[in-house]
Amino acid sequence: MISLFNNDNSAVVSGVNQTTGILLSLDASTKTASLMQSFSDPLDAIFAVSQGSMQVLPDSHVVMGFGSVPKMKEYDANGHVVLSVAWGEAEAVQSYRTYKAAWVGKPTTKPDVAACWNGNATKIHMSWNGATEVKRWNVFGGVMNGTLSEIMNVERTGFETIGSVGERLRVVRAEAIGEGIQTGASEVVAVTEC
Repeated sequence: MISLFNNDNSAVVSGVNQTTGILLSLDASTKTASLMQSFSDPLDAIFAVSQGSMQVLPDSHVVMGFGSVPKMKEYDANGHVVLSVAWGEAEAVQSYRTYKAAWVGKPTTKPDVAACWNGNATKIHMSWNGATEVKRWNVFGGVMNGTLSEIMNVERTGFETIGSVGERLRVVRAEAIGEGIQTGASEVVAVTEC
């Protein structure tokens, strides 16, 4: 069996045959190929004129990227669309290949922390752009850099996690905790007025 991205269009002739993904069964002894399955979205005809890709996943799902058309689709083993994504306008944005894979973000930068006084409390904002494994934050605070002690732990709640402690700290530092994180400590920053 082979998989094939069949754009079936060109810059000269386009809009006639819908772009498809196909699975072919090859018989080397008879030198024949038989169509096993074709993948296309009947509700969204795509006519890619260049580039594109087809990836068969271990669970028999198929991911297609349409090159000159800024879209990707995932089909289940029965050929039904289970994911459809579009970005940008046709011909203005292109994607040479599209793949689906497990990905873990491990930034080379340090996490960011910002803090401000909110009455007699200190409000602390923590984030680490691109880090996918952060589960919680350990927050350290004090009156100056050499006096930091752990003041709270807070579960990650999204891109930016916010915590509050009932005292007016002068400086804070946040440390990201999660699987495989080894260098997830922010700089020590001064607390400002909110």
